[in-house]
Amino acid sequence: MSTYVVGDIQGCADAFERLLDRIGLTGDDELWLAGDLVNRGPDNLTVLRRARELEAKAVLGNHDLHLVARARGRRPGRRNDTLQDVLRAPDRDALIDWLTRLPFVYRDEDRLMVHAGFRPEWSWQDVEERAARACRVLATRTDELLGQLTRDPPPADGELSAAAQDIGVFTRIRMLDGSGRPDGRYAGPPEGAPAGLVPWYERSSLEPELRVFFGHWAALGYRSLGRFVALDSGCVWGNTLTAVRAEDGAVFSVSARAEE
Repeated sequence: MSTYVVGDIQGCADAFERLLDRIGLTGDDELWLAGDLVNRGPDNLTVLRRARELEAKAVLGNHDLHLVARARGRRPGRRNDTLQDVLRAPDRDALIDWLTRLPFVYRDEDRLMVHAGFRPEWSWQDVEERAARACRVLATRTDELLGQLTRDPPPADGELSAAAQDIGVFTRIRMLDGSGRPDGRYAGPPEGAPAGLVPWYERSSLEPELRVFFGHWAALGYRSLGRFVALDSGCVWGNTLTAVRAEDGAVFSVSARAEE
């Protein structure tokens, strides 16, 4: 059995299917999806149905949460959204329910998957506790939480505020400022970052035996960064969709568009 970890698909169903063919996925293998299954790409519905069919281990990304918020009437559409295929689907409610039940962090032995990353001071115990709380609040106070995720400052309610802030880290973090706080302004490659900003993984306090797979950062692209593996290779932007076999680090990639 092998474990294949796939970066941000974002509705690129054709590339996803070609990547599965390239991998040669079998029924004994595990498929991990690093969040942002949907949005901006052309076929979100097929991606969600296929992920469920394959019983993939997936984590929530910011675009997945945006879809849930839109489906529940907690957020208006955005100019670049391509979510109508899901929102109008006959199995929409089942798909939204499946998304809502996904975790923010998935761990199997010494391997972790998250959509974006972690705060620099977090240990695994911190991550585990915060992710569990975020999932609990999302499940029990869904509409309240979805309505607050983009609010600044965060809500005064302690549990809701803490969950919203942690979800923002799990699904959006890229850079840290000089004080170690997440910086939400810069989304380009680390090499071009303004002085004083560093990638979150360079300051991580996670236990050294843990290997972390993450997506979200298309400008970073696929990179093997020691025990951190970046997987968002920008398929929705016309680049590639990438998977890594966790056991040996083998890389599989397909272009965004099928060759003519």
